[in-house]
Amino acid sequence: MIIGIAADDWKVPTFKKYLDQEGYLYTEHVAMKGVVMLKVSCSDPSKLSLLVMDAERECARNKCPSCED
Repeated sequence: MIIGIAADDWKVPTFKKYLDQEGYLYTEHVAMKGVVMLKVSCSDPSKLSLLVMDAERECARNKCPSCED
């Protein structure tokens, strides 16, 4: 199955790092300005969900580098 992950463009390197570490196959598509859609081939959505939560936590720790406080 293919699962879509929409992410702000600054988060994409983090998501790709996590997906690559786990061996997921994915394609990257511009959804709209500042947002990227990662289409991920996945056989276990619950496992992918945990990966997404881990990636989001890392993004939250690092925050948007170009955003103002």
